Amino acid sequence: MYSLKIFPLKTIRNPGITKTFKSRNDLYLFKVKRYIPTSMQKPDFLDDNPKVLDLFCGAGGLSLGFEKAGFQILCAVENHSDPIKTYINNRLEKQIKPGLLIEDIRNIKKSNIDKVITKSFKKNPKIDVVIGGSPCQGFSLRGKREINDPRNSLAFEFFRIVDEIKPEIFVFENVSGLLMKNNFPFLFSIIKRIEKSKYHIGIDVLNSSDYGVPQNRKRLIIIGSKNSNNVFFPKKSNYEELQQFIQKLELEPPKYDVVPIVKNKVSIHNALDDIAYLKVKESPIKYRKKATSIYQKFMRKNSKKLFNHITTKHRQNSLKMFSMLNPGQGIESLPKNLRVNRRSLQRMEGNKQSRTITSCNEDFIHYSLDRIITIREMARLQGFSDDYIFYGTRTTGGNRRKFSCCQVQQVGNSVPPLLAQAIAEGVLKMLEYKSNSKLTDFINGLNTSE
Repeated sequence: MYSLKIFPLKTIRNPGITKTFKSRNDLYLFKVKRYIPTSMQKPDFLDDNPKVLDLFCGAGGLSLGFEKAGFQILCAVENHSDPIKTYINNRLEKQIKPGLLIEDIRNIKKSNIDKVITKSFKKNPKIDVVIGGSPCQGFSLRGKREINDPRNSLAFEFFRIVDEIKPEIFVFENVSGLLMKNNFPFLFSIIKRIEKSKYHIGIDVLNSSDYGVPQNRKRLIIIGSKNSNNVFFPKKSNYEELQQFIQKLELEPPKYDVVPIVKNKVSIHNALDDIAYLKVKESPIKYRKKATSIYQKFMRKNSKKLFNHITTKHRQNSLKMFSMLNPGQGIESLPKNLRVNRRSLQRMEGNKQSRTITSCNEDFIHYSLDRIITIREMARLQGFSDDYIFYGTRTTGGNRRKFSCCQVQQVGNSVPPLLAQAIAEGVLKMLEYKSNSKLTDFINGLNTSE
């Protein structure tokens, strides 16, 4: 049982009352709804939109891409409260209110999900698609790559839920490091697990920069279809990466028949130049420059103020270290007396795409200013528009990272919404729904720009 001391908002001296809850999920949802107008608490049910369950939803990047493609999220599952604050607060004003389940996925069954959906929508419709990306630190090319990391087994929890829900389609996302030789047995076991569930599967590695994201972020995508042999992926710039792997697993090659690729890829400069004016310790709320590139205008379309754009207070040694690095240079280029224990630290190159954004913004020095990038700049490089606000503590370190999910982690762990939207377009085609999204128009606009 969980309890919460409740104090009337206008009476500070009131001793309050204690309310008891059966689960942590009920406790947190009560705390969230207490500050939400009653008129905004009841979700709207969209009859004609395909329905989605998002597992490991985090801050909502994968959900956002599917929403923009025309899907409705019925339920989102997450184990940390801070990403859920970000997830729900960015949907309330837009009248998008999915059911929420705050719980470790290992403790979740279909009945728990059905209960949340029924409570939220007063009905329990069929879930068409299950999406999600389990924690990837054990396989990440930038992580410790521990094959016995207990978080690795959460991938099988995703497919356990798929077995219980039996959706038409599932979309599983993870790092491309799963294709490395030492991780291959694990991936092979996942494929065999899926085949037992009698899903036709397509597998590929997609680079976010192909779909308008100013970042070279490669992700392994597995799409399963219950009733169709045709698995559709968005077009991509490199078709050779997976040929040997697909043949080894005796899989059918996927079909590339939705969403064009970006030929004029968005650079870091084109993504950030209109907000690249902050010095150390500054935190503005108004834009100081006009948007000049198509990407900047796209990011600012529904936003009049800047949020999460706060700089870090650096020590003098750090400022000196930053000033000595040219674009593209890393820690190895510094004198030994100035080097710190951060092998991945590097000054960004403004005329190129960013390397993979991680949950450590300390590794990314601004391309033209002597400071690390802000949360908003990270979000821009991930493809989150400026009206998508991140909640919780800005950053945290040490052992606290195991139990919290600060803004830096929320952004770094997210699936870029534009990549998610490109994937969702293929899922729409598999479900035989007509696409009404404007992703193709956005990509065509980038391709015709100088």
